[in-house]
Amino acid sequence: METTHGPITPDPLSDTPVKTKPRVLIIDDSRLVRISIKKVLMEEFDIIEAVDGEEGWEKLLEDTQVQVVITDQGMPKLDGFGLIERIRNTDAARINEIPIMMVTGAEKEHTHLREKALRLGATDFITKPFDKTQLLARARSHAKLDQTKRNLDETEEALNKQSAIDPLTKVHNERYFKQRGEQAISFANRHRQELSLFNIEIDKFEEIRSTYGQETANQILIWIADIIKDTLRKEDTLARVGQSCFAILTPAAGRMDAAVLCERIRKRIVETEYNKTVISLKLTVSIGLSTLRRDRTNNINEFYGFANNRLNSAIQTGGNRVVACDQKTAPQPPSTKKKLLSLDSVMKVFRSGKLNLLTPHLNDIANNLMPLLDLCNKKLKWGLDTEIQRIKNKIND
Repeated sequence: METTHGPITPDPLSDTPVKTKPRVLIIDDSRLVRISIKKVLMEEFDIIEAVDGEEGWEKLLEDTQVQVVITDQGMPKLDGFGLIERIRNTDAARINEIPIMMVTGAEKEHTHLREKALRLGATDFITKPFDKTQLLARARSHAKLDQTKRNLDETEEALNKQSAIDPLTKVHNERYFKQRGEQAISFANRHRQELSLFNIEIDKFEEIRSTYGQETANQILIWIADIIKDTLRKEDTLARVGQSCFAILTPAAGRMDAAVLCERIRKRIVETEYNKTVISLKLTVSIGLSTLRRDRTNNINEFYGFANNRLNSAIQTGGNRVVACDQKTAPQPPSTKKKLLSLDSVMKVFRSGKLNLLTPHLNDIANNLMPLLDLCNKKLKWGLDTEIQRIKNKIND
């Protein structure tokens, strides 16, 4: 029997990788048709089923391991033609490139239906009644091609991660930015120099992508990256660190200088209309800023986190703004309630051996533990009702 070409998953009891069966999604409102296809393929393929196009679409979205779709043409809710069109028009490459085999009749009057399916993006056809050998051979072939494409995509993704450059915008990627950031922090702290980092997020990017499509969204990312590059100094480092987020390191720039640069970038994007495609858009960005003198740290992730928190504040307060410091909250009236200590904080102090810090709080700690002791006593049947009540009385006294 021919070797299957499914994804490799590890066997927990062996060092040798084990190949799983390729997964096929069969979509047909006829249970008999689904059973007949399944009988032919089940020895070599993992089969999942759906009774109409809508259910098939949902399963395709949920299951990343589907490698071949076999669909009938006439079904309730969403027919085969509508399903093919939806699959081929989606932005997700995993889905829009999947092989689709359509089930048709053998009669001549079905020729125009096959032509329509081809125009919409069908990969192949199987006719009823099924030729078992042809059905199996074609399913094998399409699964093998899909797995080859997946392997190439995985290889490309791995190479991109290893590279220092984001393949779309041609600026640095997150991996390089974090490495460069560690070096910059070390240098700045050693020489007592300032260093600033800021995160830039394109406002409402997901809404833009959903409305105008992935191609326009990609062009916007390239356009934004070019504007930022034109605004920076040679010694600054720009990277794309998320789907619609960029980060910048600015050596020897204090809080005021960095804030001025952030505002310059924000204003330039607001004042420059995006018109690189057939549409014109007014775009805005939100920016969060951290500075080494104010946010003292030796860690790039922590330094980045300060900027990211301020970026989130900028977004939550309406976007299209720069936030350079933590947002102050209105002063709260002093609480008459005593602050409860968490079990985690108590255990951390206990393990550190600084027991004198816990002494003033022992009564509260014991009181907070009583519900847990009660639960253990009931569920584990300790039979310590009297003793636990005595402890409660001591605490209350």
